Amino acid sequence: LHFKLETAAHKVINTGPYRYIRHPGSLGAIATYLGIALATDNWLIGALIILFTAVLYIYYIEKEERFLVKYLSAYKDYQKRTARLLPAIY
Repeated sequence: LHFKLETAAHKVINTGPYRYIRHPGSLGAIATYLGIALATDNWLIGALIILFTAVLYIYYIEKEERFLVKYLSAYKDYQKRTARLLPAIY
């Protein structure tokens, strides 16, 4: 990809939940899958749901952040001020 992402329509948002965490949508999805895993009667299925969800979202977040650092100059500073998913943890 060779394009300039930084335009008036593409800027770092740092209000609302984005003030504290960079991926609130992913956190919501992870919480949903965690709830599904806990609701299953089978511990193996629950563990697999948690494992696959964690691996996929960690990969997705890492890939997305590399892209945003590359194409949005303000994103690096934003990373320093916020947590990925859970403040003071990750």
